[in-house]
Amino acid sequence: MSTNNKMEHDNLKLKLARVFDAPRELVFKAWTDGDQFKQWFGAAACGGSSLLSVKLDARVGGKYRLQMRRPDGEYYTTVGVYRAVEPPNRLVFTWAFEKDGSGEDFGEVEPCEMLVTLEFRERGKQTELILTQENFASVESRDRHEQGWTRCLNELGNVVETGNQAAQTETNFRVGMEFIITREYAAPRDLVWLACTDATHLAQWWGPRGFTAPVCEWDAQPGNKIYVVMRAPNGTRYPMGGEFLEVGPPERLVTVTGPLDEDGNLKFEFRHELTLVEQNGKTKLTMRSRLQKVTAPDAGRYIGGFEAGMTQSLERLADLVEDLPLVVERTFAAPVALVWRAITTKEGLDRNGA
Repeated sequence: MSTNNKMEHDNLKLKLARVFDAPRELVFKAWTDGDQFKQWFGAAACGGSSLLSVKLDARVGGKYRLQMRRPDGEYYTTVGVYRAVEPPNRLVFTWAFEKDGSGEDFGEVEPCEMLVTLEFRERGKQTELILTQENFASVESRDRHEQGWTRCLNELGNVVETGNQAAQTETNFRVGMEFIITREYAAPRDLVWLACTDATHLAQWWGPRGFTAPVCEWDAQPGNKIYVVMRAPNGTRYPMGGEFLEVGPPERLVTVTGPLDEDGNLKFEFRHELTLVEQNGKTKLTMRSRLQKVTAPDAGRYIGGFEAGMTQSLERLADLVEDLPLVVERTFAAPVALVWRAITTKEGLDRNGA
């Protein structure tokens, strides 16, 4: 259960503290994601007031606008600019009111501008939120905001703690589930194996359509670590880590992979068994992926999109291998001149059975 553990007044400055039974990432997102923000901010309105619209552009220099209307029809609309956005640690924004507030876009603002600072502190599996607001025009304004923020934090607790419990339940339920994806390629097995084990080739198809892999550390040897960074079309980067467990060319590859959090730890682990079977010059690929471990409370929303993302990746693999020439490499314990004669002279070809 969330609890208010501290309230301070310092002339025209307000400071509130609240502890939530939810991780910092979840609490921080509730302030920056428009859909989640509506759930608790709108529910905190008093006296029958309604939240009409929410616009959040949570980046440094971005603006927000919260439009409210009282039962008597009067509007009060809050606007501001984000001064600091440091997920999941800190959020700072200005706080002011529009003079009219009834329009659909940003309007003229009252001269009194306040500053709100939010600090998100990790307390084990809980989060302590410290809200500081300053530059009030009067003690009465400060006290009204204290009442409003107290209602908001109560509702915020209801939203993030319920969401955290649901995420944990969903995540626990998903552990052990499997995806099996099969695909046939009009390409020889050696070529498909090369595309699945060579970093240069893998970077060309790994990730959903529209994604790129600017970082691809993929050296297919048992025990080697995996590190791939995918970049979405909007520029967001998604780091992935893992390890090679088994490498049996050209037919079997076993890995463990998963997305990384900001500290470089896996949010969850999938064990992938990739097998390749050659049939009449074509290759049948089977990917069996089993979720074997979950550590992050928000893992459920990433796991849900895994199958679709992997399916798109394997479609991109088809685009690559069905257009590539076959390249087979082998190292011989012999001088270059001897190998050259073996493949370019009649005597050499006869000896090799060509």
